Amino acid sequence: MRRTIHCLVALAVLLPATDAMAENSTYFVIGPSVGMVHGTRIDSAAATSVDATFGLHLEGDRSWVSPPRYSFMLWTSGGVRLWHLDDMAAVPYVEAGVNLFLNVGGGYGYLASGKHSARHTAHLFVGAPIMPALLFWGMKAKGLLFEPYYRPTWTLGKQGGETFHEWGLLVKYAFGSDL
Repeated sequence: MRRTIHCLVALAVLLPATDAMAENSTYFVIGPSVGMVHGTRIDSAAATSVDATFGLHLEGDRSWVSPPRYSFMLWTSGGVRLWHLDDMAAVPYVEAGVNLFLNVGGGYGYLASGKHSARHTAHLFVGAPIMPALLFWGMKAKGLLFEPYYRPTWTLGKQGGETFHEWGLLVKYAFGSDL
């Protein structure tokens, strides 16, 4: 996990620095999500969240990369997921990733509820943003973003071993420096 975070930080620092000709822009996206979560000890429960994302859209030319034209986004998110179990579980989290057609990333959270003792968690995130709403492969738009997603989550540490699978839909509004 620590190695993954270090790689993402290095990517975020090195890529913009290696190309002074890049056309960079930033964006901010905020909104709720609804979904379902299934787990090791739970059959099915509703999942809701509030999420905020900050991103950097990189676009430019590189002579040493094929194809030389590139366009992608680095992003980081934070929020709180609520799993509506018997006793309601709250999972504050942070995550980071990249958009190369799909949003792909990973993150850390903290599962807190009465029945499930508090535990550290790690998760992956895969989302499919649906236009029109966000800078995406050079297109500029603003407004609503709909993003179906899948987020597998694993508990860590001595009390680890549980796996949760969350499917849902993010509904966000996008703001940006050149939206």
